[in-house]
Amino acid sequence: MPPSGPELTMCDCSICKRKSALMVKVHESRFRLLAGEEALTEYRFHTKTARHFFRKVCGIYPFHRKRVTPDNLGINVDCVDGFDPAGVPSMRDNRSHTQKRGETMAASIQRAGPWRPAARMASVLLTLAAAAAPAAAQTLFDGRAAGPLSQGWLPLQQGTPAVTGQEAEGFRFNTLADRETQQGYFLFSPLALDDEAGFELLFDLQIDGATSTSANRGGFSLLLVGDDPARSLELVFDQGVVYSYDYLAGDADRFVRGPSAALAMGEMHSFALQVADGGYTLQIDGAQQLAGSLADYRAQGLPYTLGNFIFFGDNTSRAASNVLIGGVAIAPVPEPGTLALWLAGAGLLALRERGSGRRAG
Repeated sequence: MPPSGPELTMCDCSICKRKSALMVKVHESRFRLLAGEEALTEYRFHTKTARHFFRKVCGIYPFHRKRVTPDNLGINVDCVDGFDPAGVPSMRDNRSHTQKRGETMAASIQRAGPWRPAARMASVLLTLAAAAAPAAAQTLFDGRAAGPLSQGWLPLQQGTPAVTGQEAEGFRFNTLADRETQQGYFLFSPLALDDEAGFELLFDLQIDGATSTSANRGGFSLLLVGDDPARSLELVFDQGVVYSYDYLAGDADRFVRGPSAALAMGEMHSFALQVADGGYTLQIDGAQQLAGSLADYRAQGLPYTLGNFIFFGDNTSRAASNVLIGGVAIAPVPEPGTLALWLAGAGLLALRERGSGRRAG
């Protein structure tokens, strides 16, 4: 057991929820399997990182090697002879488990150092809401209702804080006062960002101002790290343009401008980003404007190696922006003919009459 005493948890992943086992986390240096290895069988799924061990005959689960921290094991305390879990602190709800996962990931980002070549995320503030089971469609952020922190997103920040605030049409996010500012928000998607199964990200966004010192940088980004991190996508918004990043290890910038499309400033646009079969298409206000292949950014390190990671904000010291974020929602790729029905029911990105856009900042 850990030197400070055991703390019991109940994992909220799809397999552990069904096992309903109370576990204690033990580092591999403190674990020895004395006998019975030949009686065990192993099961892996999803990312194939976690290793779940079961008895071949009776099916009892005694322990597993963890996915997020693979140098640690989760031990089923009901398989430990003489141990009584009564009275030992336990965290049975999803929020506590998910918060620990978020803390582990965010701490790793902080330890990893630069995210962009001359940038370092200086602080990671932690508040993570309980993970929700994926539905047919799910709102990730409603900018017209509240800010990201109250909706389960975690902040990343370096430099002067961005100017943020609530407006009638969405959440204001402005880093123009200091181009060195890097700030944004992230979460782990409740729906696997699996391009083989396909998914769609719907969002409303208005660009009211942007500045950049490089053709390969924009002041606002939307990053989706795939369920397989080798199949990811980062969309970048700059003055009058939206483009995706390609990754060229031999280029000084590494992240370089890929396919691009013109984007009118000062008005709210509805985006439908569909990801499937190693590629993506981007519709803007109902018309396809952009298409390309997914990219492998893993050589850049964290957070580009974290599967199902979603980020929006300003993550470069060479550009800044002033944007209004209406909302973000995610859904599996809809069957033909069902997208209009989904939009009507979702509410977040419902079709609406647009007036002239108002510039801020």
